[in-house]
Amino acid sequence: MRLLHLSDLHFETRPERLYVGVSSTLNSSWRELRGLGPDLVLVSGDLTSYGTWDQGQLRGVKRWLDSIGVDYLALPGNHDLGANLDRGFKFPVLERYENVDWARTNFARVFEQGPVVSKRVGEVEVIAVALRERDPDGALAELEEALSRPGAPVIVAGHYPLSLVRDHGVLATFGSEGFIGPAAGRLASLVLGSERVIAYLCGHVHAASVVRLSDTILQFSAGALGPGPSRGWLLEVAGGQLSWELVAGSGPDYFWKGEQLGGADPADYHLGPSSTWRGRVSFAHRFQEFRLHS
Repeated sequence: MRLLHLSDLHFETRPERLYVGVSSTLNSSWRELRGLGPDLVLVSGDLTSYGTWDQGQLRGVKRWLDSIGVDYLALPGNHDLGANLDRGFKFPVLERYENVDWARTNFARVFEQGPVVSKRVGEVEVIAVALRERDPDGALAELEEALSRPGAPVIVAGHYPLSLVRDHGVLATFGSEGFIGPAAGRLASLVLGSERVIAYLCGHVHAASVVRLSDTILQFSAGALGPGPSRGWLLEVAGGQLSWELVAGSGPDYFWKGEQLGGADPADYHLGPSSTWRGRVSFAHRFQEFRLHS
């Protein structure tokens, strides 16, 4: 199973306003990445820049995803499905909150899917979860039920990281805090409490990282394919092993500005140490043991 994990496309219909040229960047990035031969593309949110109030943006990015010719799972981020009322009030253009049930949100109407979607690929089940503050859509109960069933190894995907990806600069405080509240803790409990989960995939932070959530579960955050850093992860699962490699699109290498990096080198801050760009873990029967290979 080859899974291409992308995030934060920030697609805009023309005329582009927030990230001018992003559509061309996405098209050229896909030309770079399609040769990797993924069985499934997982996009972990922020498909658009302001789809929370403009269905046209969501329809546009769905047409783009439908056109790539590869099976995909997509979940919304805070720019596609507003996270909470407070942020919706502060940022009505980028993160408008729809105080309606799931089926009446713009994202659900355009993508015609529930808050939890899954796909079995090879020996792995991939489950993507959409979350808002207080989880009004019942996504966590649905995820809990899915994880309680015996079955294949599971990769869970959400928009927000469960663990901070950097310990300095802007990303030392930018994660799920202020977006989905206690729902993040409940999601973490489900992920960490399941013997089936082997990885958690996320976006949101515009940085590529690999973080150990526990002795048995790794968190992968993808960069922002459109505005940068234009990086994703190619994950392979075969023979009881999970391997990964950082892959590049054709967009910018960096996103966060120098004064936001806490004195760090921009490449290290956005892409992490090169020692994390590829690796492999082996998991034993019933997914009880992992060992990290250098």
